[in-house]
Amino acid sequence: MNKEKNCIETPAVIDLRKQTREAYSGSKKLLDYESGEIVCLSVSGIGKPGGEAYADAIQTLYSFVYTLKFTLKGAGLLDFKILPLECKWGDFDPATTSAEDWSWTLQIRVPPEVTEKQIDDTARIIQERKGLELTPPERVIENGGRWLQLLHLGPYEKLGETYSLLMKEAEQRNLQPVSGRHREAYLSDPRRVAPEKLKTLVRLCVEEKRRDFELYPN
Repeated sequence: MNKEKNCIETPAVIDLRKQTREAYSGSKKLLDYESGEIVCLSVSGIGKPGGEAYADAIQTLYSFVYTLKFTLKGAGLLDFKILPLECKWGDFDPATTSAEDWSWTLQIRVPPEVTEKQIDDTARIIQERKGLELTPPERVIENGGRWLQLLHLGPYEKLGETYSLLMKEAEQRNLQPVSGRHREAYLSDPRRVAPEKLKTLVRLCVEEKRRDFELYPN
């Protein structure tokens, strides 16, 4: 007697990097591009970059996104390539704010097909495996916009120099930064790459400068 085998069809792999090539380009040239809204898994916190809270957030995010990916793939629902870790910084002045008080949101982009229920289910799977309570990353929709982007090669401590270059470029193009919308994407693993060889994409969301005018001219 023939036995029927239940086979789960492997879903096609979604490569978000190919859908937005500019956003993850390693080009050393300045890029000026538009992007639509994206979906991210996000963990927010306050503390020094590289500190305990920051490191814990990274571990939580990576553990979660890999479990999510292979759970969905195993069920034949969805498969996707995991993109680099990104950080969205809060609206503060790093020159006058203690690093211990820096606010940040660590993110990894995922396909928009990923649902809140799938995120909750993944959290339960991790809790059952590790026996720990887990607050799952938040599913966040980030608005699109116009971006100026440069590749920073070197230690994270010198990222400010690249931001300065982007600000100058924005000024020359009659653009102004959008408050709270500067981001970094980390292309290198600092555990395996020397500081001087670290690659980081630095992005500044910009808009046309507003013209000042008098409502009631004399």
